[in-house]
Amino acid sequence: MKLELDTPRFRLRPLTATDVTERYVAWLNDPEVNRYLEVRFARQTPDSVKAYVTGHDNERRFLWGIFTPDGLHIGNYSLVAEPEHGRGTLGVMIGDRDWWGQNAVQETRAAILDFCFGELSLAKVGGACYANNRPAIYNYQRQGFAVDGVRKSHAICDGRRVDVIMFAMFADVWRDKRAQAGETG
Repeated sequence: MKLELDTPRFRLRPLTATDVTERYVAWLNDPEVNRYLEVRFARQTPDSVKAYVTGHDNERRFLWGIFTPDGLHIGNYSLVAEPEHGRGTLGVMIGDRDWWGQNAVQETRAAILDFCFGELSLAKVGGACYANNRPAIYNYQRQGFAVDGVRKSHAICDGRRVDVIMFAMFADVWRDKRAQAGETG
């Protein structure tokens, strides 16, 4: 199984404990970066992040770093695959704020979806975000994800209860989108 994925501007590769830098840990402790992440409820340390990174087996639990051509780590994807159900749950974090709004999620998530529907033969990939996370909602909708449900008043963000919107992409829809764009995956 090919775990290193390339896009026009990025390389995605499995993270290892050696990728856990002070910079990476600082993202997880930055209130602006972690505003919509569950890690915000506990102070992250190099040891806690290394434990998280090494908890991924690249068989059912995947963790990719997003790297620029010069090796700059700008964010991560996590994927929990449930092959017996033909589904996966995907999460993304762009930790380097210089890359916010630079189309990094659209470009790199396309490679991850190709992997999910190709290498893993999944039928559905889901993700979720808080209802007040407008950039995430925009990115899901722009990429063609469908709303798969809303969990009412499901989380606390900015001191108030918020809905969690679940999104889904299906293998046949993704393949059609790729074919219409003249791309292969």
